[in-house]
Amino acid sequence: MAEEAEDGAATRAVVRSTNYVTWRRQGGWDPMVVVRAQDSTFWDDRGTAYLDFSSQLMATNLGHGNPAVVEAI
Repeated sequence: MAEEAEDGAATRAVVRSTNYVTWRRQGGWDPMVVVRAQDSTFWDDRGTAYLDFSSQLMATNLGHGNPAVVEAI
């Protein structure tokens, strides 16, 4: 977890300095760094788990890391 947090902090700094998002103000932006995903859950670099409600809108409607999909790839 400590390594993920360290990598996440570095990634967050790069994203803040190189990305411009049009849908929000830039100051104080704290982008999420996803480090792991399985089924309908993903985790950020701080260890917080999230339920991926957007997966049905994209190509992950079978979940992240689905064994059948991984095997097919």
